[in-house]
Amino acid sequence: MDKLERLLTVAALIQSSANGISAEEIRESTGAYSSDQAAFHRTFERDKKDLLDMGVPLTTNPDPDEPSGSIYRSSPKEREIADPNLTPAELAALRSAAVALVLQDENLEQVADAAEGLRKLGGLSDEPASIAAAEMAINDTVRTLFEAIVDGKSVSFRYRDTARQLIPRQIVHRSGHWYLRATSAELADDRTYRVDRIQGPVLVDAVPVADIPQDPLNTLRMRPWEFGGGDAVTALVSLDAEVAPSAFSEYPDLPVRDQLGDGTTVVELEVRNPDALSNWLVGFLHRAELIDPPDLRAGFIDYLEALAAPDAVQPPAVERT
Repeated sequence: MDKLERLLTVAALIQSSANGISAEEIRESTGAYSSDQAAFHRTFERDKKDLLDMGVPLTTNPDPDEPSGSIYRSSPKEREIADPNLTPAELAALRSAAVALVLQDENLEQVADAAEGLRKLGGLSDEPASIAAAEMAINDTVRTLFEAIVDGKSVSFRYRDTARQLIPRQIVHRSGHWYLRATSAELADDRTYRVDRIQGPVLVDAVPVADIPQDPLNTLRMRPWEFGGGDAVTALVSLDAEVAPSAFSEYPDLPVRDQLGDGTTVVELEVRNPDALSNWLVGFLHRAELIDPPDLRAGFIDYLEALAAPDAVQPPAVERT
């Protein structure tokens, strides 16, 4: 057992002990300390200091069964954070962001923990809540591309039935998919490739690239409402002064149609996926309004009415391509 694992184990033992736990019980439970008493005490003292430095609220109390000994505890009250006094708008944003992102093969117990935490802050009601979990799968292709970026090596693969020779420069996860931003060795331009659409293996050159472009990459535009089939519909959305900064923080290049005197901003969006747009807008509650076109507005109203229905469990699923 390495040091980090030992510290986490000790912290878990202390936090799970309702009446406190002695040093000897910790040694026996972990099996991670020396059998030599002096060596054990030296290591345990260092571990206690490290836990305190890490922010674990560890307290030491006299052992009622052994006057010369001590017991260690960390009560739930001591682990509570102060009320951050979030505004209703901030709670709404927090609630809309409560999507658990877990790596493949991890369990989803933290989803329930996240829901309980939001409930304590006032971000969720006491009604049963459904929180979606997005699985971030890290496969061999992702690992190979990441290693090539770190090592400064070019790669080759087939994409849309065409052989590509690229200098990989950025790999990001957006809307449930991995994307590679790379410079084409032949065309000297930057393009984005969806990793799950790469055909066959990714081959990495043995020799690092001598001259990797240093110019900044274009920002990846991953607006979920733009992904989908068919023609795009131009939508006008009004964002009041309270939520407009949050919207532009998430999507800095939103096209602005109008700026009103009260701080309201009207943005112009190209929509191919109305459900994805609805999912985004609902996080702003009444501070965002879908103004036009009428049929898209009517669909958003239907979406809100479905959410408000007594038997509503979760928003409509969003298909992202």
